[in-house]
Order: sequence, then structure tokens, then C-alpha cells
Amino acid sequence: MDEMSSELPELGPEVGDEQPAPEAAPTLEEAPSFEPTGHIGVDEVLAALEGLDEMPVDEQVSALETAHDALRAALADAGNESG
Repeated sequence: MDEMSSELPELGPEVGDEQPAPEAAPTLEEAPSFEPTGHIGVDEVLAALEGLDEMPVDEQVSALETAHDALRAALADAGNESG
């Protein structure tokens, strides 16, 4: 099998194949204002709270209640993760 693989030519990109551009590093405006925790669910909650200060107060209450519920659920499930 090694003989066959050494005889095969290297294949390059086909004509018309487009490679996706690499994602640019986040700018200061795009970088989260919080230090990631490493727990995806918690980091999603924190990211959802970005811009909270720009929301109307009644929307802030709803956003904080949702975040609180999600964080309580993550805490309750913390010891139940299989790994």
C-alpha cells in the first residue's frame, strides 16, 4: 500500500475551488468584556448580557431574570456532567 501512495501525485486545489478566508481576530469592540469561564453555558449567558446597559430598564429586568435562571440551571447540573 505504501508503494501506491508514493506513486500518487499531490493534489492541489481544483480550479474554481475557493478556500474560506480565515476569521479575523476579534477587535476590541468585538472582544467580550468578560473573562471567559471555560464553561460554554455560562459564557453564553455572560455574552447575552453584553450591552445590558444600553437596554431599556424593563428589558434589563427580563434579561437578568433569564440569565439568573440559566446560571442556576448550570449550577444545578454542574456535578451531573458525564466525562
